[in-house]
Amino acid sequence: MKKVSNNFYVSHQIQPSDIDNLHNQGFNIVICNRPDEEEPNQPSKADISLECQKHNIEFNDLEMKPGDINFATIEDTKKIIDSNQKVFAYCRTGTRSITLWALASCYTKDINEIMEEVSHAGFDLGHLKDIFTSFKANLS
Repeated sequence: MKKVSNNFYVSHQIQPSDIDNLHNQGFNIVICNRPDEEEPNQPSKADISLECQKHNIEFNDLEMKPGDINFATIEDTKKIIDSNQKVFAYCRTGTRSITLWALASCYTKDINEIMEEVSHAGFDLGHLKDIFTSFKANLS
């Protein structure tokens, strides 16, 4: 698990058994950013959602296929970030989750600040900096 900001963490694929630990760490929201059956033996979103329900954790299915960034998913991610709750987002490697965080952060943060926070979390999204810059410019 990588801390991106005070209330937002990303990770690679989790198991339903991980939800108890997330609950114990005070997470309020879990976001899944990957489709079911992306690879063999991947736990289903339904199984993880069920465990979240058992622990009173909100589960959000914000599926993002690799290379498929859409405005609605960015907006949904922003709303979750704006809720100021402790959020855990996962996908296959964490890259889609942190990319959505970065795009959603374009509404309120400077691009260089976003890139620095992404780097501190252990990810390199330098190849997407122009996309973030263009997206932020179009928000105005």
